[in-house]
Amino acid sequence: MSTLRGALFTEMITPTEEYAMHRSFRLNVNRLARVATLGAALSAVLCLAGCNTVRQQRLEIPSPADGWEAPAAIDIENFHGSVTIIVDPSVQKVEPTFKTHASIWVQDVIRKQAIESIKIRTGTTNHEGRAVYSVRASTKWIDPKQVWVDITLRMPRCDGVRIYNRGGDVRLSGVGGAIQIDNGEFADTTGGIEVRTDQAITDPVALLTTNGNVVFQVGPGSTGEFTLDAQGGEESFDSNILRPGMVHTNGAVTTASVRGESDETNAVLLRTGKGDATVIYMADPMKYTRRVP
Repeated sequence: MSTLRGALFTEMITPTEEYAMHRSFRLNVNRLARVATLGAALSAVLCLAGCNTVRQQRLEIPSPADGWEAPAAIDIENFHGSVTIIVDPSVQKVEPTFKTHASIWVQDVIRKQAIESIKIRTGTTNHEGRAVYSVRASTKWIDPKQVWVDITLRMPRCDGVRIYNRGGDVRLSGVGGAIQIDNGEFADTTGGIEVRTDQAITDPVALLTTNGNVVFQVGPGSTGEFTLDAQGGEESFDSNILRPGMVHTNGAVTTASVRGESDETNAVLLRTGKGDATVIYMADPMKYTRRVP
């Protein structure tokens, strides 16, 4: 007979019962250890999938000297990351947000230096009567794949866009004027493009990426001589309010034409090295969002 005495054990317990209790305790401990190990492994996997150090910066971009009645344009170059431009008439100035990131693969002792290696410069110039806001994001870090910047600009109006970006999506909402976007894959991240606007686009448009879907979503009043070039993907021109003229597919590219009241035409090019190229012409283009990756 064996006796376990203490505050919670005051009865006689047989050796068989004692062995069963110890075995049950060991099994429970082993289960807890396995659960803890699985939890730690899952946390490590999740961290590797999405953990990184993020620092948010806010830089002032001065408003036009003549106010927002005059046209304004955007000129952005970003070495790695994403770009989002949102036209919001309720704001009174350009509201920029810059989120700088360092990968989980950067060692802790040098993580701060990695973040601080990212330099962001902003400026405003006047070109042919319009204010042009410029943003330049660069780094001197030894491996640019380990650091990146997500740029977001919210502004009262936008009458022209030029963007160079790598390794992230470019999304424009509510913009007008001529649009030129050069995006591409970097650090195993695709470079999708989405332009969604209710402004009548009658100026030249070029949306180019090496890898990613390209979506151009516009509404009534927009025109263009469209060329859709999707290598390794699908090309489509969808509309529920008009039938474009001269739609033609030759196995390499798809072309279509939407003319306005004048004889003037504007070239619209969508090109992706790997992905789909899609034009959506609809009554209310701002109410429908299509996933671009």
